[in-house]
Amino acid sequence: MRSKTSAYRYLALLFEEPNSYTGKVLIMDTSKCDKMAVRRVAHTNSEMTAKYNVNEFPSLILITLVDGQFKELSPTNRTHAAFLRELNKVTDIIPKMPVSESTDAPVINEDEIDRAKNISSEVFIQDLVSGVSYALRREVPKKKLIDGAAFVALKDWVELLAKCLPAERHLASFLALLNKWLNKDPSQTSLRSSDYLKYIGSNQEWDSYLPVQIEWRGCKGSKARYRGFPCSLWTLFHTLTVRCSSTTQPVDLTGFQVINRIRKFVDHFFGCRHCRDHFLEMSKNIETDVVNHEDSILWLWRGHNKVNARLKNDLSSDPLFPKYQFPPDYMCSECRKSTTFDNTIETNPGFGVGPVKWNRRVVLQFFKEHFGPDNIRIKDSPKDSADIDSDNTDAVRRRFSYIFYPRTASPGSFAVVGLSNVDMSFCVFLYGTVIAVVIGLYIYFIRRRTKKMYKSYV
Repeated sequence: MRSKTSAYRYLALLFEEPNSYTGKVLIMDTSKCDKMAVRRVAHTNSEMTAKYNVNEFPSLILITLVDGQFKELSPTNRTHAAFLRELNKVTDIIPKMPVSESTDAPVINEDEIDRAKNISSEVFIQDLVSGVSYALRREVPKKKLIDGAAFVALKDWVELLAKCLPAERHLASFLALLNKWLNKDPSQTSLRSSDYLKYIGSNQEWDSYLPVQIEWRGCKGSKARYRGFPCSLWTLFHTLTVRCSSTTQPVDLTGFQVINRIRKFVDHFFGCRHCRDHFLEMSKNIETDVVNHEDSILWLWRGHNKVNARLKNDLSSDPLFPKYQFPPDYMCSECRKSTTFDNTIETNPGFGVGPVKWNRRVVLQFFKEHFGPDNIRIKDSPKDSADIDSDNTDAVRRRFSYIFYPRTASPGSFAVVGLSNVDMSFCVFLYGTVIAVVIGLYIYFIRRRTKKMYKSYV
């Protein structure tokens, strides 16, 4: 009897580790292709790895069944999307959709592109909050037992969030509580995910809680599979490096410690293994590359642009939000104007992206302003609201900034979301005035009554 694979022209073998889902997804992708079959091979299969000379995982081997010849398909980025793209070059795994003039076909006009560009350029508090919630509720608990270096990484990550995230009061208060709980016993070296999740679930109070709902604003993709958490995580990283560098409210963390804590979180808790490996490789020299907080801001900026260059043409990238070298000209025209030798940074990320000369001082200032607390949007752009004067954007941002938790205050002070210190002061003043008036009226009527009774007695 003929084997099932003999009806195909190609057989693709994906060598991977047991906890990888890349092979399973590729098998589903090719299930309707009549020219190619995909099979998974465990990385521990020494006979097969030796036969096909596989030294790195995951690896994709393409075998031509007619003559038995094989070759390795080695995309630069070893992700599911990259492997699928390589297979699609061999034969049409994903059939090309015919051009249709049907009115049902989605049409992306220039207005939508401009709006998407403007939204993606903003920093929304909702993206930061959702990113933190996703990381703490979904990424961290994937390990059943958080122990050793992973436990240290979790404590360092939560402490970094508690110290440097410009969070809303309720989230800032919760992060402070979680940080205190994780460090309550210096001798503790491990934590079960079940206990961790139990603590999060049982400590949700009205003034200190970790939001459950995940909602993307600036990081929302054109489809559910695009952007989302990875986008919010980069936004969160940039915001942390900027906030930790603040001179008005300094924190006791160096620039190296900030980047190193981000690195350890990615190493132990970020779900995308290939993304993790690339980040770890990129950050292997941070001990010498990052000395102060300005170094941390600029290192993360360069690293993010390298990733943008690598993923620019990847199938995982959202076509409505193309990846570019940040910041683009329309956001900062002065950033790409080089000056003196010691103030010029030249980047050459590769992957088809040419070298660019940047003005170090301007780029640094741009990042401090763009990812600073005063620029974080609480909702869609203020100019979209009818009751807000577009000429008073700075005033609006300052007004919105009051809902952030004041780092110098105690966790329980004024924990009413949406009320500023001015609002609370006015409430206290009004309350005191009412009490004073009531007491005054009470004394007035008591004295009148006493005086009347005295006259009657006389």
